[in-house]
Amino acid sequence: MPETSLELCVLASGSRGNCSVLRLSRAGTSRLVLVDLGLSPLRTRAHLANLGHSLADVDTILFTHLDADHAHVGWSTTDALPSSIDCFVPKPYLGRAQRSGLKAARLMRFHAAFQTRSGLYVQPHLCDHDALGSAAFRFHFEQATLGYATDLGTATDQLTQHLRDVAVLAIESNYCPQRQLESSRPDFLKQRIMGGRGHLSNQQSADAIRQINPQHHVVLLHLSQQCNDPALAASHHRAAHYTLTISAQNAPTPWI
Repeated sequence: MPETSLELCVLASGSRGNCSVLRLSRAGTSRLVLVDLGLSPLRTRAHLANLGHSLADVDTILFTHLDADHAHVGWSTTDALPSSIDCFVPKPYLGRAQRSGLKAARLMRFHAAFQTRSGLYVQPHLCDHDALGSAAFRFHFEQATLGYATDLGTATDQLTQHLRDVAVLAIESNYCPQRQLESSRPDFLKQRIMGGRGHLSNQQSADAIRQINPQHHVVLLHLSQQCNDPALAASHHRAAHYTLTISAQNAPTPWI
């Protein structure tokens, strides 16, 4: 491992729970930043243990938003989080986070760039998603850059410019429109997902990736198990200049 590095592992991604780990390593020591807490405390601890880590290695949790698949109720009803961890939520969600009883020694809102205690520089961008939005992130650690964007609704020009030329990009590729329309889901749910404030389709995700122009690696997030599949999502990235990894609901990705 290089003396200084920034790595990503997506523990799980999908409608039944989302959680990713950033590992910041410098001079032989590592600290972790979690993006979302959509898995139960028990499952999160188990995944971290399999990676050789624990919650004691985590100094910061960043929430994209507080839907149940990104903020598991178990973190609000138990004393599962060490008191040393900082929790950051998008500004529109602070009141909801406080009312939920999210257990954290330091619960803070963000609306502009900030730095974590481990030295990760975070540049958020609030995207349209349902009523209160969802935060996308551009991360910097030393010379490393990483973009993270899920539950977007629409990949605007402002978002693609915000993430432009990152080394690694994690971005949602939620559904195939044909499968969505042919599914047994109720019409209101289909409209919510496809109406510009829900999720990105495979094609919309691929178009956004081309505009962002990630340099080395792309990780596809939040694939619908009912209205998508990995091969279908991957078909939009043939002959791409980057390495492609597709996250899953039931198994973590490798370190990227």
